[in-house]
Amino acid sequence: MAFSQTIVARVLPFAVYILFLALADYLAPLMNSIGVDDKWLYAIRVVTVSALILYFWRGYSELKVKPALKNIVPAVAAGLLVFLLWILPYPEWTTLGTDAKSVDPTTGQDTLITFLWISIRILGAALVVPVME
Repeated sequence: MAFSQTIVARVLPFAVYILFLALADYLAPLMNSIGVDDKWLYAIRVVTVSALILYFWRGYSELKVKPALKNIVPAVAAGLLVFLLWILPYPEWTTLGTDAKSVDPTTGQDTLITFLWISIRILGAALVVPVME
């Protein structure tokens, strides 16, 4: 049974994202060995998945539906609620034993690089991941 274009368009971006996660422990030393901070793996992952999403964009018919204006307020409220319940508390168990301060993007970086890295993180989390999932 061959995969249809519709299935590939929905599975491949997610599979590539998960593949990057699975290979992170192997890719990080490789990045460091060529003199690139391994935090940029996230940027590579986001750009790669974004390219796949853009390639398959015409096939995502469900994303062509325009939301009704009356649904915007409940959608924003739901997003804020998720932020408050899930992201804001940042419980200790989410760090997997790693000091959360070790993920400071400003350490050893100039302002432009820090801005770029934080922008990529936000765009990846807000635009790429929801479409990919």
